Amino acid sequence: MLVYDGMLNDKCRNLFFKSSIQDVVKDKVVLDVGSGTGILSWYALQAGAKHVYAIESNSVSADITKKVLEKKFPSSKFTVIRGDFLKTTPDLNVDVVISETIGHCIFEEPILKIWKKAKSLFPSAVFIPSTITCDVYMYEPSDLVGSEILTDNSYINRTRQVLAKENVLDDEFYDILSTIKRRQIIRPRIRNNPKIQNEKTINVQTIRAEPFRIVKNVFSLNYDSNSVIHKNVADSHIPIINFELNISKLCSIVLMYEIGFNDHSFMLSSSPDIWKYAHMWEQLEPGNYSFNYNEGKLVDDSIWLYVKTNVPKN
Repeated sequence: MLVYDGMLNDKCRNLFFKSSIQDVVKDKVVLDVGSGTGILSWYALQAGAKHVYAIESNSVSADITKKVLEKKFPSSKFTVIRGDFLKTTPDLNVDVVISETIGHCIFEEPILKIWKKAKSLFPSAVFIPSTITCDVYMYEPSDLVGSEILTDNSYINRTRQVLAKENVLDDEFYDILSTIKRRQIIRPRIRNNPKIQNEKTINVQTIRAEPFRIVKNVFSLNYDSNSVIHKNVADSHIPIINFELNISKLCSIVLMYEIGFNDHSFMLSSSPDIWKYAHMWEQLEPGNYSFNYNEGKLVDDSIWLYVKTNVPKN
């Protein structure tokens, strides 16, 4: 059985990237940042890219990318680079940059740093994805009883699950990857909460209840807007995001992220309590709250820090 962690088991992400790539890469030079197994490079070459440069910092993943691509495409059509994009300056002429460096908690992987560096190196290049927008959904606590993971995608906690061929969207890629011997790459999660040392299997469930309130665009980031990128991304700390919410009654909140490119998008969701293995999310009492992002570190199983304040209502 094939077991692998990462985006491969997330059909929604794969559909987004495959569709976006097909729209823009024909006869273009493409850079795949953080290539992993090479699935996005595969999509690009399949869609007619002139040449694909795949850069990957992990030696095992870089080797997998090379082995997968050389089974299907001429070696003259792609180049695999072992290295960290953020620590190198590739001397390339690139038309399109693609990167799936988006984590289950959205920013614990360095998508915004990669945006910023790509913009400086390849100012005229297209970047996939190009937008990240966040909305806040507020739920009655009773709506979430029995729900362990708040998500509309299949990605979260798929690390040890068998890869499904239909999720990869390409049978040949799946079959080739299945023949490659490799050790599994497990990326450790940062946890400071002693209450969850003993892991257990989590069932991914989708919340069907309607939120009683939605706050749209609490923040929105756009690759094509230099001011937004520079405002939110410092050289050593990413990102700097703050927003305020007024909560009118006892509720749990879900942060819904829409990751987009042109007319394509997919959704991720999380809460301040996303990694706690419980049946209910932490409940916030009525009041005004200030939220800020803690630079991609999972602190007590959250990447968002929030405090109750006396901020006036907007």
